[in-house]
Amino acid sequence: MIALIGILAAAAAPSMVSYLRDRRVQDAARNVADLYRLGRSRAMGRGSAMMVRWDAGAGLPTAADPGHFGLYEGVVGAASPLQQFMPATNCSSFNNVGTMRFVKGFDERRSRYQPAEAQMYSDGATLAPYMEVCFTPRGRTFYRFAAGAPWLPLTFVPRVEMRNNYDSMSRFIVVTPNGTTRVEQRL
Repeated sequence: MIALIGILAAAAAPSMVSYLRDRRVQDAARNVADLYRLGRSRAMGRGSAMMVRWDAGAGLPTAADPGHFGLYEGVVGAASPLQQFMPATNCSSFNNVGTMRFVKGFDERRSRYQPAEAQMYSDGATLAPYMEVCFTPRGRTFYRFAAGAPWLPLTFVPRVEMRNNYDSMSRFIVVTPNGTTRVEQRL
C-alpha cells in the first residue's frame, strides 16, 4: 500500500511542479494588470495624473529603481513642502524631475515569480523596449516611447506578454485605449 502511494506521488510530481510554475506566471500577469488598474483608478479618484512605466533595460529592483514596471503620481513640484503632495492633473508633469512621486513597482524577475518573463508589444508584433502610459483624472489615456517625448493619445492596444520560460505558455495583459486592463491566456 505504501509503495502504491509512493508511485502515485512520483507520477504526480511533474504535473504539480508545472502547475506551480504556471501559477507564478499567472500571478505576475495579474500584478502587472493590477498596476495599470491602480494607476487608472487613482488618477480618476485622486484627481492626479498617474503614469505606468515599462523599461526593458531596467536593472533588478532596488530601493531607488522599481525594475521593469513602475507606477508614478504626478505632483505640482518640489518648490515647497506642500507642493510635493499637490496633484498634477496632466501628463506633462512627468516631463520634469521632481514633479512625480513613486507609488509602486513590480518586477517579474524576482524569484517568487520565476519562470516569468515580460515583454511589451506596442501594436501587434512590435517590441517596445520602453513605454510610458499616462492616465488623467478625466479618464483619458496617453502614451510615449521615450522619456521627455510628447504625450500622444492612446489609439492602439498595447500588450504585455508574460511568458512561462519552461513551457512557453503566455498570458497577455491588454491595455485598451480607454485605459481598462484585462489578462488573456494564450497557449
